[in-house]
Amino acid sequence: MHPSLGFNIHKEAERRKEGLSPFIAGSILLGLGISMIPCVLLAAVFKEDISITAIPMFIGLILGTVFLSMYKMPRVVRPVNVLFMLATLWLTAILFGTVPYLLAGLDFFTAFFESTSGYTTTGGSAIADLSVLPQSLLLYRIMTNWIGGMIVIISVMILLPMVGSGSRSVISNEMSGSGTQTMQMKIRDAASQFIQIYIVLTIIMWLILMGLSMEPLEAISVAFSTIATGGFASYSMESYNIIVDFTITFFMFMGATNFYLHFRAIYARKLSFYKKNEEFVWMTFWYLAISVIVFLIVYSNSGATIENFVHSMFMVVSAGTTTGFACADYSSWPATAIIFLFVVALVGGSSGSTAGGIKVSRFVILLKYIHSCVTGILHPQSVRSVTVDKQQISNESVHSALVVISLFIITIVGFSILFMILGLDAIESVTSVVSAITSFGPGVNEFGPMSSFATMDPVFKILMSLLMWLGRLEIAMALAMLLPSVWKEQIKDVKHARRLNNE
Repeated sequence: MHPSLGFNIHKEAERRKEGLSPFIAGSILLGLGISMIPCVLLAAVFKEDISITAIPMFIGLILGTVFLSMYKMPRVVRPVNVLFMLATLWLTAILFGTVPYLLAGLDFFTAFFESTSGYTTTGGSAIADLSVLPQSLLLYRIMTNWIGGMIVIISVMILLPMVGSGSRSVISNEMSGSGTQTMQMKIRDAASQFIQIYIVLTIIMWLILMGLSMEPLEAISVAFSTIATGGFASYSMESYNIIVDFTITFFMFMGATNFYLHFRAIYARKLSFYKKNEEFVWMTFWYLAISVIVFLIVYSNSGATIENFVHSMFMVVSAGTTTGFACADYSSWPATAIIFLFVVALVGGSSGSTAGGIKVSRFVILLKYIHSCVTGILHPQSVRSVTVDKQQISNESVHSALVVISLFIITIVGFSILFMILGLDAIESVTSVVSAITSFGPGVNEFGPMSSFATMDPVFKILMSLLMWLGRLEIAMALAMLLPSVWKEQIKDVKHARRLNNE
């Protein structure tokens, strides 16, 4: 490169203003614009209305480029800023995601619900008949799930650690029991590796499914939705054989496993890391135990076959990983089995994964904390501590886990009552709220796995979208944004950035 060219590039970079929200918005818009390219190409191949995907593509590319040419990441990012970074990231993705649906003729409330469900990897749909949508829009819809899973990883691995020393409580809360406290590597490099693993797992599953005689587009749809634990595939799971069901079950489980464990197993070439991780062991035992219980409840009278057990395990893992796939209409199952499915969804998957829910690690901490308290009653003089993976968990992390569990339960109760006041019956209210806040996806009865939320009134669609967002921010982060002190600190930072830009 000519020396003067390098100088000009550096000078241009120096001209950019510091702006956290515009920089994040520009980054996500540019990325989403690029992700629309395959959808535009598919529209051209199938001779569909190319404007549905081309217009959003150009909006993303142009606005993203403009923002990034004007703004850069601030040199210092303080703990309070991460809240607004996360809010900007999710809000930009969700609003951008409504555009293709609006151009396809859907109303705003349905488009907003579908976009939120896709990017939060919830998987519930407000579209009654997906077959009427163009193939290019169906591909985009599936990609929102896959990109949403990537956003979850980026949020956990890049944005949260960027707050520096103040983030330790957040990270220990998110990654408790995962072994990440000893990780000695740069966060950005680690996140890059995790995303590579995410992509590799997707490609491996796609190739396996094509090897099992799936069409390429169908295999992409299922693989994207499975690894992201999003459940947005445009194909029915009822028609697959037992081998395909088991394959999907395995990869749902992989998507809901802590990606740091995948990283250690792949790069250190030691599968023993999985069995040494308490959260992984608890999650495996939990899914298997509930699979056996559901199998006995549902299939005890219809035949104890391997196929029926695989179907039970498929449904339980789908719920536990909050993927939301269904190989059977569980709305017709006994009430006890349905309750078990939604309890598994509430517990969720592993920390540091794309799965939703409260997370298994927090319940492991809760159980150990209860054991510690009971031990303290019996032996008051004993020294008690909560340990996970042979490491002592700080009181701050224990309290944080208890707060998140409490907030989930309070929010579920509160919104369920609100839904009942607005007209839904008790069962549909509770299951809809749980499905949204855990990112499980389907509800029951009219909103069950073989139907959709299309008949919901607009107010319910907005409330459900809010719950999806709250669940992905694990409620506490969202509530923190309402604190006056947080806004004062953010306003102070904006004013400080303006002064620096004007100097």
